[in-house]
Amino acid sequence: MKEIDAALASADPELRRQAVGALARAEDPARGHLLMRALGDGDWRVRKESARVAAEVAESWGLVPELVDGLCQGDNVGLRSAALEVLERLGPRAASALLVALPRVPDGARKFLVAALGSAGGAGVERLAELSVDPDRNTAQAALEALARIGGQRAEAALRAHLGSEDPVQRLAVLEGLERLEAEVTLAELRPLLQDRLVRRLALRVLGFGSETEVVGELLAALDEGGSATAHEVAVAVGRLLGRGGPAARELERRAEGLEKAHREALMSVARSSRKPARRAATWLLLLARDRDVLGVAAELAADDRLAPPALDAIRRWGVGAVVPLLEVSESLEVRARAVALEMAAELAEGAGEGTLRDLRAALRDTLGS
Repeated sequence: MKEIDAALASADPELRRQAVGALARAEDPARGHLLMRALGDGDWRVRKESARVAAEVAESWGLVPELVDGLCQGDNVGLRSAALEVLERLGPRAASALLVALPRVPDGARKFLVAALGSAGGAGVERLAELSVDPDRNTAQAALEALARIGGQRAEAALRAHLGSEDPVQRLAVLEGLERLEAEVTLAELRPLLQDRLVRRLALRVLGFGSETEVVGELLAALDEGGSATAHEVAVAVGRLLGRGGPAARELERRAEGLEKAHREALMSVARSSRKPARRAATWLLLLARDRDVLGVAAELAADDRLAPPALDAIRRWGVGAVVPLLEVSESLEVRARAVALEMAAELAEGAGEGTLRDLRAALRDTLGS
């Protein structure tokens, strides 16, 4: 143990890191103290190795209370971060020690305990729900974020209770949490937030988890505002609606072919962007709308296996009517996307006119030579 102690005092961080690894095999009662010291080391590599070892031995060595103390102290930020990492890895096994410590820690340190409780499972949900209305804003904010990490009906209910909070930062945190949980929030609950400039975009995204048919009108109306940022959020919500299915998705499909020109243009700008989830969603809806301009984007996404199978099915619904547009757009695509476009055209070519079939065969022969 003296050799390990000496190595931990070395000026060489690599020697200190190796000493931490040796601690895991030590039998000396002093090993716990040395490991806690290493968790506060000035070098991040030593702290990382210490956190790894501590996560494996904390319970058997009886270190959980000391880790909680390390989390609550304010003199060594590195120790606090490492202790938090270990406690999060321990998860529910640390819940009891964290809950016991809550009443005795200083106000400024409670938020760190609360953050750790976010990995402790359902044992801390009720206490976190109470702390979400704590007078200290930092603690309340940390409690909301922890509830979102835990999830479940009780955590979701606690988050919903803050949707009407007067604190804009809390409203934002609640929406972020509900989005993370993929919670279905009613249009009535979200409508006030859709008028709030600070959280409007996030509220639009959360609409994508809804099932009410009225959600569709709300999303399409948002496209009237103009602006690429709003169109992006609407596209994200559209992708969620279509992916989840249900009444709202069916209503969106029903209204797709009647999309206004301005709505198509807004969605097309997203489909041509580089932000992939929104791009895929906008493409999907435009395919349902039978918008010829989006076929090139659809082929590019399909070439990279980034187009949802139901979106490909939407092209198939066009039948033979998609063949000529696919042929036309294929000429401007790079080779892999062109091959996909021609493959789709060939799949749908039954019943096409002789001139169309001749053009398709010629395009296929040209591509064979690529």
